[in-house]
Amino acid sequence: MVFYLVASVALVGGIAALVASLYASAERKKRDISMMRLLGLSPGQVFRFPVFQGLIVVALGILTAGGLYLLAARIEPDAVLLEPPVLAGTAGIILMAAFISSLFAAYKATRIDPAEAIRVE
Repeated sequence: MVFYLVASVALVGGIAALVASLYASAERKKRDISMMRLLGLSPGQVFRFPVFQGLIVVALGILTAGGLYLLAARIEPDAVLLEPPVLAGTAGIILMAAFISSLFAAYKATRIDPAEAIRVE
């Protein structure tokens, strides 16, 4: 029960951190995104940038954690008790959470005015 409580708090905190990070990234790239819009990219194409960024960051995190898990399993096999279906399910849940959290940043990116690039120059 305690494990599930700690895991739930960690998941919520991780999602909040990812939302804030991706949203801040879209804010920092406002000028670049507006330039892409000015050059003819559609809002749908701009929408994909934060979504792909979030999924790639989380996928790299999953691969890193998986590598560390395998290393720990090789060093101390009795301490590692997670089954592959559990690991795959967890990775799927984390990827889904990353996708959902990146939607906020993607929405922000589509609301950037293309004329913003001209105003900055």
